[in-house]
Amino acid sequence: MAAKVQVVEVSSSSELDTAISSYVVQGYVLANKTPASATMIKKKEFNVLWAVIGFIVCLLPLLIYLIVYAADSDKVVEIRVSGSGVSGTSGQENLSEIDRLNDLHDRKVISDEEFEAQKKKLLG
Repeated sequence: MAAKVQVVEVSSSSELDTAISSYVVQGYVLANKTPASATMIKKKEFNVLWAVIGFIVCLLPLLIYLIVYAADSDKVVEIRVSGSGVSGTSGQENLSEIDRLNDLHDRKVISDEEFEAQKKKLLG
């Protein structure tokens, strides 16, 4: 990419020297000087500190999300109608319900404690 050229006009040679001094303080280097003009250059620099800060700023939210995601677990909700007149279930229905719970347990959808509690509830 080509360098941008900024033109600054001054009215006298003493102002030229003052302008040169102020640009040297800003990190410019005097490349060429004539009695009527001066060329100053400031090369671009790669700043490692800013690169590290940018990397951390982008990486930190990602790490936080990954930690929250790893700590979270699947959630299961079973909704039943209470007082619907279905008070008891047959043994066959209990077995199929236990099979369903076992399948959920095998897929790690419900924990060991939840599985045992539901199984005890079904078996009486």
